[in-house]
Amino acid sequence: MDDEEYNNGVDAIVASVLLIVLRRASLFRSKRLTPDEWVQFLGSVWPIVHGAREKSSGVARDFYDSERLRVLGLKEFPLNLQPSSFERFVQNMEPARVEFSKARASHGASMTVGSLISREIQDAARGQIITSVKKDRPLDNIVSRQEQDHPEKHSVDMAKFLEEAGRSDFKPSDVSTIDPADRIVRGWARVATGAETCAWCLMLISRGPVYLTAGSAGSRFTDDTALRMDAVGTLLDAKIKQWHPNCDCKVVPVFKISEWEGRHAWKAAEEAWIAATDDAIELGNREPHRVHKRGKNKGKPFTLGEDTINILRQRLMRGDVSMRKISGIAG
Repeated sequence: MDDEEYNNGVDAIVASVLLIVLRRASLFRSKRLTPDEWVQFLGSVWPIVHGAREKSSGVARDFYDSERLRVLGLKEFPLNLQPSSFERFVQNMEPARVEFSKARASHGASMTVGSLISREIQDAARGQIITSVKKDRPLDNIVSRQEQDHPEKHSVDMAKFLEEAGRSDFKPSDVSTIDPADRIVRGWARVATGAETCAWCLMLISRGPVYLTAGSAGSRFTDDTALRMDAVGTLLDAKIKQWHPNCDCKVVPVFKISEWEGRHAWKAAEEAWIAATDDAIELGNREPHRVHKRGKNKGKPFTLGEDTINILRQRLMRGDVSMRKISGIAG
């Protein structure tokens, strides 16, 4: 299974479920729903969503195993599919409850329900990839032996890295001491299909692979990855696993820095982010006293990250940055 089959497989599952869910939602829109009736509605669609999440997890696991075999020649290992629970589903659907529970709820309220259910199904695939990376013991053993046998391939000259990070023409992916081409890693990365990608997602895609150290049970970054993020003004790791409704980002496994599905999009996204960061720095130098005029940050100065995101968002809206081109989509 390649990345296109992975994307198409999950998207087909989402589409088939939304057709049923939106028809079911139309039966509940005419009257005002009590909290109990809202839960009854969710209960009526839960078997369909639950089954779709299992199918989505299965597609993601097949893709993970295919990439693992293709890049490393390793056979699959036993692992349960991503779990689901009705209680968590109810919690995740809460943002749609108020508007959909109104008498004669709007079509938009139904679409919100649909977008949240779409995220539920997509999240099952994303979570399956991340869980597979975390619990891949055979791969963990290979990474551990590699680091023990060839420590020189994994050392990072911090002083050199920080010095180069200050250069205007610096690109994080150009630092060869961090990304030896033959280095085997345990990691995953966000990639976009190019259909719905926003500036926030583009920033996260520009980070490239999220590395896991050998023996790590969580998704913490190695020191060199944290440095690379700080160097381009990105945020810390807490946001990398957040997915907004209608987000088209997929998760792909990364076993070698030089060979993974979505690498070309990472480099293109990284270029776009760094260019926006340079312009944000210039804006800050020209107008150092700008502050937010409204919202929760009213009166607070704009941060470099906020300016960069805003500039990137404007470029996406104008078409100066094309997610279709970054994602390698023709046309």
